[in-house]
Amino acid sequence: MKGTKRIVMMLLAAASMAQGATPYYAVRSQSVDSARELVGLVDILHRYDPSSCEPFSNFAVTFEYTRSFRAHDIARCLFGDGCLQVCDDCPTIKISGSRVADRSEKDWLADYFGLPTDFESTITIRPSIENYLVDFDYFRSLNNICNGLYFKVHAPVVHTKRNLNYCEIINNRGENEHDAGYFTATSIDRTDLLDSFGDYITACKTPRIPPFILDNSNLGQTIVDAVFSVTQEPLACSKWGSACDRLSETRLSDIHLLLGYDMWECPDYHVGFGIRAAIPTGNRPDCKFLFEPIVGNGHHWELGGNFNAHYDFWQGCNGNSLGLYVDFNITHLFKDRQCRVFDLKNGCNSRYMLALKLDTPVIDLMTSETPNSNPLSIPNSQFKDVFTPVANLTKSFVDVSSPIQIDFTTLFHYSNNCCNYSFDVGYNFWYRSCEQITFNSCDLCPIPLENNRRWALKGDASVYGFADPPNRSKNVSGFVAVPL
Repeated sequence: MKGTKRIVMMLLAAASMAQGATPYYAVRSQSVDSARELVGLVDILHRYDPSSCEPFSNFAVTFEYTRSFRAHDIARCLFGDGCLQVCDDCPTIKISGSRVADRSEKDWLADYFGLPTDFESTITIRPSIENYLVDFDYFRSLNNICNGLYFKVHAPVVHTKRNLNYCEIINNRGENEHDAGYFTATSIDRTDLLDSFGDYITACKTPRIPPFILDNSNLGQTIVDAVFSVTQEPLACSKWGSACDRLSETRLSDIHLLLGYDMWECPDYHVGFGIRAAIPTGNRPDCKFLFEPIVGNGHHWELGGNFNAHYDFWQGCNGNSLGLYVDFNITHLFKDRQCRVFDLKNGCNSRYMLALKLDTPVIDLMTSETPNSNPLSIPNSQFKDVFTPVANLTKSFVDVSSPIQIDFTTLFHYSNNCCNYSFDVGYNFWYRSCEQITFNSCDLCPIPLENNRRWALKGDASVYGFADPPNRSKNVSGFVAVPL
């Protein structure tokens, strides 16, 4: 191993695009960084010694810390351009109830989240990603087999952290209760509702919906004086995380292998080619959190090629040199089964809307095309006392692949053998094509429709109606509730 003092200055660039809200925020694998593989080592790995058939090897350990910037761009990817409001260059989401007079069309409906209909809050979002890694890189020449042939493997141990860094400012806590029929047959007191959007999005709390008694005997119901309860299921997917959630991951990232051959070698230049592959050792997305920490490329196998070359345009008398190096990698990410949570078509962030369950049999419920008209008909389904976030329904296991991934580095390398140090400055470019997502089979389609079960969006409609039957005794006051 040759000892060197490294002075490193690299410019990093990545191509990205933000349109609508993305179901999964994919970034470059911590193992994919040709700049880190080259800096300080290029003149060691590509030695010119045609008279020697002896193999040699090199082992390097590199520590690296990276952090994201441009939080606004990350927020655009996660939530979509059309669903964010910008205040002082800080992305915000506004939560407002259905009875807030001046609510914007971009506001998220507070009623969905167990909040009062007059609730208002503003959420600022500044996502960040941090990576701490130790990269182990091993190079072995195979000159004893063929001069210029070599093998290379590297794999970093990574600790990654992701944080949405959201902050909720409550503008109006809200005092309204939920009226009878809105979520259940009875009203829901303000004390049983949540105090903030953060309580809901972290699934730390759920609103308390009290049980109730249906006495619909005058309507012909077979169940009399039975205790009913409406269930509101907590958010199980695409949660935002809280202080109690540890949104970090530590493990070995992808193991990258390279079998290369320097086809043309001279004292002042070389040109080589290679076959590159990656063994996935990181984690897959599991959909539990929206901004979940990922180590590696999402657990894809990779296969592709490598091109590398250099030219020393100046060489000193003491072995000092200044040259230009190029390294180009292109790989294909093979299909892997992963978890995704989808929005509804043309429904930005609709995964956070609230759905209600409809099913048969239909009891005590008739419909007509116009009020008070005949004939009456029985609808094909009725509310069955269950609410759930759309995200819980659209969680799906899908096959994911990416046709092309490119990692390109060009750098100027100066080596001073007298003082035993080297200096590199260059540019790194990374690109990965859009994911190709396919469903495996009908068993994995979102929102399965078994038998007559259906799901509808809750919106601001009532789920219980109230009737005053003509044969009700005069000394009995009130109305009877019917699921709609």
